[in-house]
Amino acid sequence: SNWHRYKGLQLQISETGKDDDWHNVGQPISGCTERLIRFDLSSTQPKALYVRIIRPGTQDVLHTDGFFVYGTPAA
Repeated sequence: SNWHRYKGLQLQISETGKDDDWHNVGQPISGCTERLIRFDLSSTQPKALYVRIIRPGTQDVLHTDGFFVYGTPAA
């Protein structure tokens, strides 16, 4: 019933994890109306050591049951 809290999610990556090194790489591919939210990055295949999900411009709490990252190790 709180799907509105997932609106505007952005996936970011970083090589260092420092505040000035985060880059937007994707948004959910099917909106945010399901329990499982997917970001498909297979076309761009970004490389990073750190991954995070943010919601810019809001202070609402974001709860998740898990956060899974799938891909091929870069090194």
